[in-house]
Amino acid sequence: MHVAVPYRSNGADLPFGSLTSRHGVAMEGYFWRFTDTVAQRVVTALIGVQRSSRGPWALVGLGAHPGRFWRQGVLMDAQARPDGPGARAGSLFFGDDRRIVVDLAPDARLDVTLSDLKWWPRTRPFGGSSWFQLIPGLNQYWHPWLLGGRAAGTATIGRETWRLSDAQVYAEKNWGSDGFPTMWWWGQAQGFAEQDGCVAFAGGEASAGPFRTKVTALVVRLPDGTLLRLGNPGTSPVRAMITDDSWVLIGRSRFWQVELEGHAQMADTLVLPVPLVEERRAAPGALEHLGATMSVRVRNHGRLVWERTRACLQRIGGCVAQAGLVTREALLDDAQWKLIEPLLPAQRSGRGRPMSDHRQVVEGIIYRYRCGIAWRDLPASFGPWQTVWKRHRRFSGDGTWDTILDTLLAQADAAQEIDWTVSVDSTINRAHQHATNLPREPKTDPKIASEATGDTPTPLGPAGVDASARAVAGLLAGPTGGWVESQGFCDSGRSGRS
Repeated sequence: MHVAVPYRSNGADLPFGSLTSRHGVAMEGYFWRFTDTVAQRVVTALIGVQRSSRGPWALVGLGAHPGRFWRQGVLMDAQARPDGPGARAGSLFFGDDRRIVVDLAPDARLDVTLSDLKWWPRTRPFGGSSWFQLIPGLNQYWHPWLLGGRAAGTATIGRETWRLSDAQVYAEKNWGSDGFPTMWWWGQAQGFAEQDGCVAFAGGEASAGPFRTKVTALVVRLPDGTLLRLGNPGTSPVRAMITDDSWVLIGRSRFWQVELEGHAQMADTLVLPVPLVEERRAAPGALEHLGATMSVRVRNHGRLVWERTRACLQRIGGCVAQAGLVTREALLDDAQWKLIEPLLPAQRSGRGRPMSDHRQVVEGIIYRYRCGIAWRDLPASFGPWQTVWKRHRRFSGDGTWDTILDTLLAQADAAQEIDWTVSVDSTINRAHQHATNLPREPKTDPKIASEATGDTPTPLGPAGVDASARAVAGLLAGPTGGWVESQGFCDSGRSGRS
């Protein structure tokens, strides 16, 4: 016991250890998902207990599908359960293996009880992270401790009250020594024709000191109760191809093969918060699909034993502080960079210090538009956010973004990759009088604008200037997202298309 306590405080656990109990690391997150297959509804509840140098605090949230519903809250009174799965945040959130109660606002409440639970087998020495759970100090561990069961109760979602009488339930815990990792994705699906079937996966870059590797864990509970866990390098590797709206996973072991393929609509995506542990606040940084379509195929010795398609999958991708929605490495490939590098101003003008690396800064600008986050929330890997903001303002003011956009469109048009057909009804579209004849140089003092809060929109003159940078970001890194944070304790997260 004396050996296990300090060992667990670094996030690790011995074989047959209590993975769901409190570890005491920087971040411990608990997530529950309830799937009502009859009504085609999904409700999710989550709580992350963070341990900063100033004490513990919690990020809690309640989401639902359909409707892209999301409410969140931050509370400085939080604790994870020391003897089992679950956590509490004052009177706003309580959850364990028997009951989940959420009261974020009059239009965001949940009260359900659990029964007939399908636990992760206690006879297995390792959990969802397999033997990785033995390594102390990992940035992320994962354990899907509840792979089925029944939930009954009510959920207040906006103006509606949903009654959950026989909903299926799934629950997991993820925790790490550094808060969220630099790159991470995870997801889960239930509601198959066979109610006891369940699929879950999680992956990303795992690190502890000099140790660093990319790994994906894949868990399938077959309708007959058989549990498969793939993802160990060498013996049961899982290959993952993940984008913002699709994912393909292929896992193999000596006897088993599992294939997952899913797709979601970006228009239905939520941009959710992730915790900044030491700052004791949350920032947008994770894509979540509460409704999607996924197919699963399981083979044993080459023989197909289970194949199903289900349209209720939840996936979250992205992290905080070091990566986010789009990983640092995935923003621009070398071919894309070669398209725009010749169009940028010289980094050394002959006098003074040369500008910092254009590619790093441009990727930071694209990342900001891609995620819809505040400038001050840019990951440190892109350099100081003030530098990124000032470079963006300069490129917007001197026409660099316009030149890049025109060049990319011309190249795409020459390659017949653009359909210029436009359909407009009889409505007359006119610019507002304030949007005409404006100078390119804004009157706003950049020092005041950047130092005031760090999260104000770029203070440019005509809207079209800022739009050029957004359009370039969309061309090079896919559709841009958005984030609107309302005032008050409970915030509404929305993703937009610009």
